[in-house]
Amino acid sequence: MNKQLEKILLVVKANDEKALETAKVIKKYLIAQNREVGLCSHYSIEQELEQAFSDKTCDLFLVLGGDGTFVSVARRYHHMAPLLGLNFGRVGFLTELSVLNWEQALSKIILGQYRISERSCLVYKIIRAGEAFLSACAVNDIVLSRFGISRLIEFNLRKEHGEDVTFRADSLIVSTPTGSSAYAMSAGASLVHPELPAILFTAVCPFLKSFHPLVLPDTQTYEIALNSQDAELLLTADGQHIENLQCGDIIQVARHEQNVMIVESFEEDYLSRLKKRNFLCGS
Repeated sequence: MNKQLEKILLVVKANDEKALETAKVIKKYLIAQNREVGLCSHYSIEQELEQAFSDKTCDLFLVLGGDGTFVSVARRYHHMAPLLGLNFGRVGFLTELSVLNWEQALSKIILGQYRISERSCLVYKIIRAGEAFLSACAVNDIVLSRFGISRLIEFNLRKEHGEDVTFRADSLIVSTPTGSSAYAMSAGASLVHPELPAILFTAVCPFLKSFHPLVLPDTQTYEIALNSQDAELLLTADGQHIENLQCGDIIQVARHEQNVMIVESFEEDYLSRLKKRNFLCGS
């Protein structure tokens, strides 16, 4: 059994009245269980930590929203506390609790009846003219694509100081195992257990099928050069953050030094989750 969760921050998707009303009910419940509780929008986590908890730390972020809200919080604040999600979205692959049965599950979790799923995330850097232009984090994936007219982009992929592979495709998805069930799967990648130590590279519509999906060790740093001269290129992180790229930019990708810690109940294993959310068929 894990430690009991005493200090809990309820993080609500901004401008979602249904999620906010549920959060207020959960806050009353947790206070009745003698827990310290804060409540805020997913845009004001740091401010609420300072106001709600004397040492500015907590045991759990309980995120009320869909997978997008959960990923947004994880990308920016995964180093601060483990995360638990309550789903108000459509799929809810990352969110553990349901609005219909949250009390039963949460009552066990706060008493220590949970497991921690450690998930890797990506740190990526944009190298421009030999200098690091940007360094940031992605929980699911980064996508390198073209803005506007759909033309092939020439990519050069290599392990740092290693052999390179050149190919052309509409775009390239670089994802974590957690992100394998997102855009990468739609583009033909395999589902990968989210706790495996790997980075996935999936080309979207590669020219002459010249690049098949790769699953590579996350112990290496990988570099992707963009060689398309006349292209307006973009990097999109987790479908939420966009950066403009230039021809000649090099994208360095590696495993982030800090994992995302996701709180899970003991009710489902990974295959059960896939079946429940229609990623796999079964009786």
